[in-house]
Amino acid sequence: MEESISLYREALELPPESHFDRSKTLHGLAWELSQRFDRNGQSEDMEESISLYREALQLRPGSNPNRADTLHNLAWELSRRFDRSGQSEDMEESISLYREALELRPGSHPDRSYTLHNLAQGLFRRFDRSGQSEDMEESISLYREALELTPESHFDRSKTLHGLARSLSRRFDSDGRSQDLDTAIAMLRESLNLLPELHPKRQGLLELLAHALQKRFT
Repeated sequence: MEESISLYREALELPPESHFDRSKTLHGLAWELSQRFDRNGQSEDMEESISLYREALQLRPGSNPNRADTLHNLAWELSRRFDRSGQSEDMEESISLYREALELRPGSHPDRSYTLHNLAQGLFRRFDRSGQSEDMEESISLYREALELTPESHFDRSKTLHGLARSLSRRFDSDGRSQDLDTAIAMLRESLNLLPELHPKRQGLLELLAHALQKRFT
């Protein structure tokens, strides 16, 4: 990883053959710094990654076939910075960027379900802060579409089931629709069945399922 980052930096110092070449290098370095942030949690890596994605985006106009990738990755980094700082501006920009990326990933695009999932997640988190029912309803709708596009054997299906179940459970808390709670419980069970016994996400799913079951008797 360190050598890869160093090589990308060196490549950026060389005169690019085209803007396209530079955007690829910027995007690649931003990705590597994001991965290093995952390992060491250094905020400098996250900040530089965001800055590099912004520069790459400027070199990838609407007609660029890779624009959606940079939009999506920048949105992801901003959502992670929101997790650390709680700045609402990061959340709002992240949601806006996901929407733009989604427009560039039509129904047949292989990455559409991924963007749907992350936009749904962002809207759910905004609902947590604002309580706007529109965000909750759109989150549920987007999760459902993502689920329809995700095959039963796909590794992302478990997390989409988890996200949709969480949203439905919260809507049950708001208006008491018993069907939402029943569907959430069924989806949590399915999500658990898709994860290996020692998967780190199982604990959170088990706790959420236990809480959902408890709601049936309160």
